[in-house]
Amino acid sequence: MPLAHPAILMATLTTLTLTPPAGRAQDAAVPDHADLHHYTLCEAIAAVRFLTQAEASHCAAAYTRVKLAFVPGVGIEDLPHLTPGERDLVNRDGYARFRAWRDSNVDLVDAVKANAATVLEAEPGP
Repeated sequence: MPLAHPAILMATLTTLTLTPPAGRAQDAAVPDHADLHHYTLCEAIAAVRFLTQAEASHCAAAYTRVKLAFVPGVGIEDLPHLTPGERDLVNRDGYARFRAWRDSNVDLVDAVKANAATVLEAEPGP
């Protein structure tokens, strides 16, 4: 797999959209599909090269939004107002729930991973 040029992938990361698979409505019980795709693309990029600082920032934000989708009553705007201990609990809870969701939604996760691999392969190298 060629290493994609950081500027091209950065543009891709900031404009991602993903349509949920047919028959699967997007609701509050699942992460935002664009955030899920964004995070998954970040994983694919990080597997082949270091993320740039801008990519890492965008990826961390997407990952945080994905985890927060599983923590009722806590949004991204709430994080600055939490104590470090509360943020840690929210982070751990969101991570555990996200992992459980991934394990029970293998088909969707595999489709998103395949889409991310296609995007990464389509990008020209540096």
